[in-house]
Amino acid sequence: MLLFPFFVLPAQAQTGQGLDNAGNGSLTGNYYFRWVNFSATDGSGAFSKATALYGAIHFDGNGAYHISGQMTDSKNSPGQATSFTASGTYVVASSGLAELSNPVIPGTTLWALVGTEAVVGNTAFPGEYDLFVAIPAPTGSASNQSMHGSYQAGSLDFLQGKGQFARSALFALKPDGNGNFAPFTPSGSAANLKTLPPQAVTGATYTVNNDGSATANFPFPAGLNPNQTLVGGSKVLYVSADGAVLLGGSGTGFDMIVGMQALTGDATKAYQGLYFYSELTYDLSSDSLDLYTDSGGRNVQSGNWSVYDSQNESWGGDLYATDITNAGPVESFGPDGVATQDDYYRVVGAGGQMYFTVGRTSVYYLSVGVHARPVTGSGVFLSPYGVVDAANLAPTPNPIAPGEFISLFGSGFAASATGASIPLPNTLAGVQVLINGRLAPLSFVGSNQINAIVPYATKEPYAAVQVVVNGKSSNIVTLYTRDANASVYTIPAGGFGTAAVLHADYSPVSQSSGARPGETILVFLTGLGATSPPMADGAAAPSNPLCVVPPAMQLSANVGGYDATISFAGLAPGFAGLYQINLVIPQNVISDFTVPGPTVQALPLNIWNSEDWKVTHPVTGDVLTYSAGFSTFSKVIVNAGK
Repeated sequence: MLLFPFFVLPAQAQTGQGLDNAGNGSLTGNYYFRWVNFSATDGSGAFSKATALYGAIHFDGNGAYHISGQMTDSKNSPGQATSFTASGTYVVASSGLAELSNPVIPGTTLWALVGTEAVVGNTAFPGEYDLFVAIPAPTGSASNQSMHGSYQAGSLDFLQGKGQFARSALFALKPDGNGNFAPFTPSGSAANLKTLPPQAVTGATYTVNNDGSATANFPFPAGLNPNQTLVGGSKVLYVSADGAVLLGGSGTGFDMIVGMQALTGDATKAYQGLYFYSELTYDLSSDSLDLYTDSGGRNVQSGNWSVYDSQNESWGGDLYATDITNAGPVESFGPDGVATQDDYYRVVGAGGQMYFTVGRTSVYYLSVGVHARPVTGSGVFLSPYGVVDAANLAPTPNPIAPGEFISLFGSGFAASATGASIPLPNTLAGVQVLINGRLAPLSFVGSNQINAIVPYATKEPYAAVQVVVNGKSSNIVTLYTRDANASVYTIPAGGFGTAAVLHADYSPVSQSSGARPGETILVFLTGLGATSPPMADGAAAPSNPLCVVPPAMQLSANVGGYDATISFAGLAPGFAGLYQINLVIPQNVISDFTVPGPTVQALPLNIWNSEDWKVTHPVTGDVLTYSAGFSTFSKVIVNAGK
């Protein structure tokens, strides 16, 4: 039961020995920032310490930064802010991937993403849960008139640095240019309030200083104290260089406020392209006290979105890092750029340059997304965003894995489209692809696309990818790597359709021939990494012995939320770079079918792995369990009829 399916492979990319610094010049000059961090190393959801750092950060364009700001700390300086200065280093790749030496938690890295209007990031270290946002500071004189138009704002707050006082809010800010905000009523929820009292805020004021820093005061609604309100009190705010973004929070608290000039026009037309985002979440929806951070890329195209998430979730005290690719319809936005969902609001700002997502029920979170910077090139040019997974086209910062099929997009590649047969060559129509200096097998080359397989020897934490055409080299694009980073092929291709699945007789699973409960199906994917026995790059996988995924990968699967038994996982015999998983559709999925209702449904298919190891916190010395793996989501058509 091992066969290559009937669809065409797309293509993807790789990683290198360290980020290229080609993007350093995109992060230069003065920025304002806010950074909130919560330490919860015991996994209980209770914070051992909350920290907020805010102020000015100067980037010199050559890899050095300096911070001058204020810090408040729930453990060492509750209720007050102390001055804070620090210097460090940073690197920005051409793709916008960035790394900053962490001034708050020495010995760790702030993993960041540089976009058009802001920089967002997380530390992503076990026991530390944070959100970093920075915006360009004005270069000229600012004033109250710098805050102009209408803003949609979102906030995440933990009063007193405690989880039991978590609150999320969405509200509109309408400055009049003279220091006054129009009355507004925030929407959202608070963990300590089952029913919200009236939240109308009147008499709010602001003052913008010459340098773009500002202060604001939001009076508490009559008769209410801070524990009863979503938004209130004195705030430190910053205005971006173009006046389009507001950033801030309490001078002595642990909140973050992000505001964007309100959208005018059609949100579905403005909300398009590649966005980078970072998120901080405190999930009380299941009473499990789950605190986690999340960073990644969201590629919004033609009314659909595909999401790559690099998540870090606290489950029972362990940090679980998982890569997720998902697809679904874009939310329905109103004329104000706000889409209201079951447990969140998603808000698109003016011109679609930024968005934020803020919780509205028992999931308290703030996610800030910023449009990726436009990039162009000439000659043999590899797009910094153009090295992607072949099966689902997951966007930057999606990592790549040994043996994974990737697609490279750019310009100036082959003179004409040319395909290759197995064993795949390292040179095709004068085109080569180097990954960390190693030649990659090629299955297809065209004028603007190349399909290649990541060499199995790619075990470095970074991959440097370069295209060579008749001796002429492209720019280098660097990405992160993983031991495995699987994704399921879909029909139609690109991650938006249902999973490319076959019955045991090799006929396709389809709407007219759905998989049956108890049946073994064949799922095709890429990115499962090394096998036993090992494979040569670009060679056809043998049928005897089969090349299987090692047990240490701890593969699991479920269909419709029910555990599915995996009977085989490895390379599909006779093919290169194609992996196959044989799994049994659980019998109990029948219980989820509506009666009366359709007997054929597309049920969620989830395949994931987990790899555990220990890490030592560089400051506290705590030994923590870190679990890193991948998780890939798609759908499989199941027929529960008789």
